Amino acid sequence: MGIWGFGALVLAIFPTDLSSANPLIHGIIHSITVLFAFLGGGFGALIISLKFRNDDKFKRVVLYALQLGLFSAIFSIITLLTVSTISHQGNIWGLIERVFIASVLLWMLIISIYSLKKKD
Repeated sequence: MGIWGFGALVLAIFPTDLSSANPLIHGIIHSITVLFAFLGGGFGALIISLKFRNDDKFKRVVLYALQLGLFSAIFSIITLLTVSTISHQGNIWGLIERVFIASVLLWMLIISIYSLKKKD
């Protein structure tokens, strides 16, 4: 999840230039960062959720965390595989990307709220 967070910062600083035939350095940095950040976010949610299975504090939320983590991991792959194959004109890829990002953010929200409620 740290890779996801750092990647989000880098992505905000270096805008994309996918429409350009000759990408600029900021677009290249953005594209490389997307690869690591999206994989880190999707699979980070899944891996951490798998760790929750062994923690009694998370027994009530582990099923939801696993389902959303798996969804995030799958959508990270779909998002990365479709970035170059789906036309950006129709905004379908943008929707796919937003569904993925929303799934990771929702996972983070659920785990954060649950963690705040659970006291040792």
